[in-house]
Amino acid sequence: MEKLISVSDLFFSIQGEGKNIGKPFIFIRFALCNLSCDWCDTKYSWHKDFLDFKTYTLSELLKNIENLSREKHCRNILFTGGEPLLHQDAIRKIMNALPTYFFEIETNGSIETELPFDQINVSFKLKNAKTRTYTLKILPFIQSNDSSKGNPDKGNPDKYAYYCKLQNSAANASDLLTVSFSDTPSSVVQRFRSNFAIFVTKSYLSGFPKYVQQNDGQSRDVQNKFFQDKNIQNRNHQIDDIRHKNFLRKNVSYKFVISHENDILEALNICEQYKIPLKNVYLMPEGIRKEAVLERGKWLKKRCRGIGVQFTPRLHILLWGNKRGV
Repeated sequence: MEKLISVSDLFFSIQGEGKNIGKPFIFIRFALCNLSCDWCDTKYSWHKDFLDFKTYTLSELLKNIENLSREKHCRNILFTGGEPLLHQDAIRKIMNALPTYFFEIETNGSIETELPFDQINVSFKLKNAKTRTYTLKILPFIQSNDSSKGNPDKGNPDKYAYYCKLQNSAANASDLLTVSFSDTPSSVVQRFRSNFAIFVTKSYLSGFPKYVQQNDGQSRDVQNKFFQDKNIQNRNHQIDDIRHKNFLRKNVSYKFVISHENDILEALNICEQYKIPLKNVYLMPEGIRKEAVLERGKWLKKRCRGIGVQFTPRLHILLWGNKRGV
């Protein structure tokens, strides 16, 4: 029997917070959560006294998403909750079925994921949430020689796609690009923005075709000529150094809900603990009423400017108040 997917909300609106604020999205709000935040404004997605959701088969949910997508001319999907990473199997199937869509997720960061999201918004909970403490599992940096992410099984599409996306993120950070071959081995493959491929170490060459095609259509004898080119040798040493550094994940942002001044210091301590760059940090005023968001937002915006983090309002609250499905 096909497993049913529990969804509290499915609707079209604009992103009200964070990096993609103002952009149109199809929202999929999954039911259930592994936390119990005191100020949560979507308790109907997880609290036993207010829980409200519908169940869908995968085909039913995909049909609803595609209908909404055609009607609203939108191919951006935002997974939220509750805690959406409790539903990773369903999310994986949705992503596989809609490969041309943009996928963003709102998560509390307490659960690891290898799914290749285009944007991850981690809303790490401070003490003001009055929920259990937890360890951040979605970290801001990847390490290119991390054995847990290296040598992925190509038979596992999720893990391999995630690995490729991480390598591409690392490549962008150091002006490199990921190279794709018809039979790419699991070792790290990268190249400079040039007209031919170069590889990290000589030992990797055995896993690749003897010849690679250049942009001019001619073939280059990689295995015989690779180490004869001094320019390639120099670049190869640079890549070898780069492999052992940490790279910032450009698709991950961190958001902290701020109720009082003390919350800012706590958020900064969290950033220091997990080495989160301040340029990836958003502070957001807590509130489910327009007046509360505006009042806190006035002083919070000034604090953000002073410490070098980004401010985000709760745009949906300012526009519609604390309404469901907007």
